[in-house]
Amino acid sequence: MLGKIFGRKGDKPKKDVAIIHQSVPDEVLNIEPPHPETLDTSWMDATNVVDKPKPAKSAVAPKPQARQVKPEPKSVEKAKAPVAPSATANAKAQSGARYPHGWLVVVEGPGIGEWFVLESGVSQIGQAEGQTIPLRFGDSSLAAECHAQLTYDEAQHAFVLDEAGESGVRINGVVASRPTTLRDGDIITAGGTSLRLVALCTPNFNWSEARSA
Repeated sequence: MLGKIFGRKGDKPKKDVAIIHQSVPDEVLNIEPPHPETLDTSWMDATNVVDKPKPAKSAVAPKPQARQVKPEPKSVEKAKAPVAPSATANAKAQSGARYPHGWLVVVEGPGIGEWFVLESGVSQIGQAEGQTIPLRFGDSSLAAECHAQLTYDEAQHAFVLDEAGESGVRINGVVASRPTTLRDGDIITAGGTSLRLVALCTPNFNWSEARSA
């Protein structure tokens, strides 16, 4: 029987190859499919494919980290002792006059910074020693006596520039007519000297009402 299969001598001649080819299905003879794109390869997805191991990278030395410097604790400042004053305080001001009604302060000209107390009644301004406001500081343009005269008006509780006086007087830079009622802060210019009126007694406060109370 084997002789029939393998075609030994004495056996019947082998069938023609063409005849065998015709009798064998194409899917057996054709190993590659006619359409490779239709080949089912889903079975390969479940297969663990082991890739070749990649060469190990050379170890890199870690960069040196900057040394952390701990902040130094802040020192607590001690309270400083009070500094002694460089100069002694002024003594208590004493004018010697009771119940002052106001003041005249030299703000321009010779004797700047000097001040004089104004009381009720009449006050005269001049260079002479006996004047109420003796401006003896070298202003030769001032009259010796009664260059200007101020009177305290008890009814208005205000100072008034009287008509008396030998020379012209300016109030706040303007030649004043006589008589002129003065207000607190007015600048009286006599000759080359300017005096600021600081009024204490006004309609809001005066000694007559204080005494009656």
